Amino acid sequence: MKSQRRIASSLVCVLLFAVMVRPAAATDTWVSVRTANLFIVGNAGERDLRQVAAWLELFHHVFYRLLSQPAPNSSVPTTVVVFKSDSDFQPFKPLYQGRPANVAGYFQPGTDVNYIAFSAEAGNSSPFSAAFHEYVHLHLNDSAPHAPLWLNEGLAEYYSTFEFVNGDVLIGAPIGSYLRLLRRDELLPLETLFAIDHSSAHYNERDKQGIFYAQSWALAHYLMLGNSGRRQPQIADFLNRLSAGLSVENSFASAFGTDFRTMERELAEYIRAGSFPVQRASFGAGPNSYSGAEVARLSEAEAMFYLGDLLAHIGQPDAAEKYFQDAITLDPAQKDAHAALGLLRIRQGRFADAKKHLQRAAVTSQNHLVHYNYAYALSREGMDADRSVKSYAPETAQAMRTHLRKAIQLAPNFAPAYQLLAFVNLVMDEQLEESIGYVKRAQSLLPGRPELNILLGQIYLRQRDLDSARRALESAIRQITDAELRAIARSLLDQAEAGDVQVSQFRSTVSATVAGAGGTIVETGRVKSGEFEIDISGPMPTVEQVLEKYVEALGGRAALGKFDSRLLKGKVDIPGEFRGAALEIYAKAPNKFLTVINVPGMGVFRQGSNGGGGWAQASNDAARKLTGAEVSELQRGSSFYAPLSPPANYPKMKLLGKVKIGYRDAFLVEAMAVGREPSERFFFDAQSRLLIRRDGMHSSIRGRGNAVIYFDEWTEVDGVKLPFRVTQAFSNHAVVFMFEEVKYNVPFNEQIFNQPVTK
Repeated sequence: MKSQRRIASSLVCVLLFAVMVRPAAATDTWVSVRTANLFIVGNAGERDLRQVAAWLELFHHVFYRLLSQPAPNSSVPTTVVVFKSDSDFQPFKPLYQGRPANVAGYFQPGTDVNYIAFSAEAGNSSPFSAAFHEYVHLHLNDSAPHAPLWLNEGLAEYYSTFEFVNGDVLIGAPIGSYLRLLRRDELLPLETLFAIDHSSAHYNERDKQGIFYAQSWALAHYLMLGNSGRRQPQIADFLNRLSAGLSVENSFASAFGTDFRTMERELAEYIRAGSFPVQRASFGAGPNSYSGAEVARLSEAEAMFYLGDLLAHIGQPDAAEKYFQDAITLDPAQKDAHAALGLLRIRQGRFADAKKHLQRAAVTSQNHLVHYNYAYALSREGMDADRSVKSYAPETAQAMRTHLRKAIQLAPNFAPAYQLLAFVNLVMDEQLEESIGYVKRAQSLLPGRPELNILLGQIYLRQRDLDSARRALESAIRQITDAELRAIARSLLDQAEAGDVQVSQFRSTVSATVAGAGGTIVETGRVKSGEFEIDISGPMPTVEQVLEKYVEALGGRAALGKFDSRLLKGKVDIPGEFRGAALEIYAKAPNKFLTVINVPGMGVFRQGSNGGGGWAQASNDAARKLTGAEVSELQRGSSFYAPLSPPANYPKMKLLGKVKIGYRDAFLVEAMAVGREPSERFFFDAQSRLLIRRDGMHSSIRGRGNAVIYFDEWTEVDGVKLPFRVTQAFSNHAVVFMFEEVKYNVPFNEQIFNQPVTK
């Protein structure tokens, strides 16, 4: 019955367990190929990797010649990972609802390195079509970062047919499988096509993604070559309008001079006519002309590093960690693995471990992030929980300065290095005038950042320049949307107003997110954090305003407050295990809760709380008392009026900025639960203001791990909106809750919430 208890727990809690994969691919012979523009690694064999390199070099030159523009001189390198088979590739694919996504390849951008990954196994119309497809994503990431998913994938498929025939290159050849699908199936309305994002079923599920790719390709083909290419210049206009912040519909109408309905008719006629033209250009030199490549055999430790780094960049840090550790076991001097593991340790708040690994990596590294992250880990020594520090040991301060100056030398426009260097000098009461210059340099790179004015105010207080301190701190307060930062600035301003220059300890405003523990500044007003680029430019609401708008979107305080009980009924699926399990959830204010799931052939599973604790019961087994993180998590979920008073469960909440969830803008709020629980992230739709996603550490059937939860199909019942579909994404499975009935103010026998007594 132990397995049944685990299933019950997985259905009730928000869970995730990252499976540590160790495929045979890791122990194969791995080879690297370096060309003028590419670095390729893989276990597909030297001959195949040379071919990939030659064809991608040809594609690179043709692509930018056709665009009549020089190739961008990106400061971010790109590594191409080629797996010899799809089975080897499988463990390194992005996850969709806990399972490897159904993709032939992918492009994963990063602030330190971009990755392209695909399988060399036959199956496409061209053995290199997946490589060409992903290479287009690399270009669009650099040149059109706001390109919507349909256009990104459509153009990638358009160029994936690249061929070289008798000195000519051919692009845009019809894709037969797509044409058959488009003539057989009904086209998606453009509103639906344009709303599809990376989390959508149409992008990930095999039975739905065909029409998405086919229609995206057909529309991109029509815009590129239809009507003798008359619409091709309009694509750039469309992208420019999107990047300026206009809505998809307004950008589309203005750029293409038509509405969705008219374009749908034009596209349907283009498909029906079937005369898909091909773009042809004379080029001369074919792939055989690209023979200048450096080939080297990788050690097993190097292969482990690249596989781990790939996993880390696609958001699977638990799986990545094992590869980094194995790489270091095989080769204790593997600096790249030390650097990567050090960054993971920073994200985990394990700064002493991070320091050890980053110190090893920094000895010979020419990567500014390695030196910066090492200095950041050192800066956390002696800090209190609120990131305040009284002093640093002289040798620690000197080490930080050395590595921060190295980071600045390697990347002169990397603002956080100037910020941290100024903070170190502030704490040490040294080089303060020089530090003012560092802060102002950071402000020129990142205008409008209130934490830089807070740092400047502290330096002026150290210098007893009260007028300058007041000006800097007043400016910070005008910019601040975060309550915690505002309190820091207000306290410092009060000191300045009182003429108090005695500062016994100093608050670091170098955010762990900005500092590389989750991301780095990548451009003015933006922060790269994991999979997200956080927009922190322009006016932002306060976190209190975001939460209040959420309450309004749900129906308002009055509507939420008029109910004191709720009964939800529906179904639960775990794809691949069972479907259609009956679900009932009973909730009673203020904090009583019971979930009942009836799985055919397996029994009935219950989990509940009577307001004072929590319990779980699998089928006819004895109920067990929940403890630790499990009960804390259940109690947060049991709070009936949680949306009305978030601080009761999350006393520290702050708005990090605005991010993209697919095509939607969302406000990202970071929340710290009561006790020592790790932070969670909540994503609120910037238009509807409803919750669309939640990330965080949660109890799992095999331990603790990061969970991603999606909230869909918001439906109003009795004046209050609820998500009628909730998907919990795990590393090895998914749980889908589908609600069918909601009743409020239902009378319950409150004995149902008590832990059953074993007879």
